[in-house]
Amino acid sequence: LPTSEDTGPWAAGHTKLRGGDYIGAREDFQEAVTQDVQCVQAHVSLGKVALKWEGDPVSAKKHFEDALANGKLTSRGEGVVLSDAEVEATVGLAVALSDESCLAPSRAERLFRRALRVSPTHVEALCGYAGLL
Repeated sequence: LPTSEDTGPWAAGHTKLRGGDYIGAREDFQEAVTQDVQCVQAHVSLGKVALKWEGDPVSAKKHFEDALANGKLTSRGEGVVLSDAEVEATVGLAVALSDESCLAPSRAERLFRRALRVSPTHVEALCGYAGLL
């Protein structure tokens, strides 16, 4: 989430989202992506709006995949190191895939496991993973 020092369309979008204006928030998040196509947080936020407020897992999947494609995943030892935004993108993509019913349950499971390796107490990842079992 943005801090009090953050400005720009991504931060403005979160302010609107907290106020219940998901349409205005989506516009701000889209503007953030227009300004910086590699803004992982904006892609994650667009994915969350598409999935949670618009009920569009296909669009959400694209945004989460864009977030992961623009992230800076690094390997460390046996695991992958993900930023908080990349964990959110991974979980969001897994949720979007599991919302598509039986289209990709094994991929969703792998993504939930990946997120849980990095953030083992992530509630949405735990619930999503449990829902696949």
